[in-house]
Amino acid sequence: MSYRLACYSLKPADIFDSPEILINGHFNKASANNQQYFLDLLRTNFSHCTEFYTDGSLFHDPVRVGYGVFCPKLNISEKSALNMLSNIFAAEIVAIYRALSLCQSFHVVNVVIFADSQAAIRGLCGLGYSAGIR
Repeated sequence: MSYRLACYSLKPADIFDSPEILINGHFNKASANNQQYFLDLLRTNFSHCTEFYTDGSLFHDPVRVGYGVFCPKLNISEKSALNMLSNIFAAEIVAIYRALSLCQSFHVVNVVIFADSQAAIRGLCGLGYSAGIR
């Protein structure tokens, strides 16, 4: 099964206004070369950026959703549950939003946000952000 790895590359003045959304189209979670592929992607395209990793999760006992944000450079690791009416899509969007909020709070100007939710990526593209495939 092949998944898309989304890379949100943000310019300093555009953190909330118009991020450039890059969708890397051939990331396979089952591949043995994933770590090297990912490290090459970072080194080639995003070595000047502060990395944020986002994810939404479904918990089964009790049933609820939550999100996580991780930034190794700033030593940030944040997770939280959302209200009972939320879904996984909302959790993915909230995670990306929190990463953007943290960028603003810490005055981070060169940022790349890694997210694995095609629905969230397409939702952001539907808001008028442009997307490019790499």
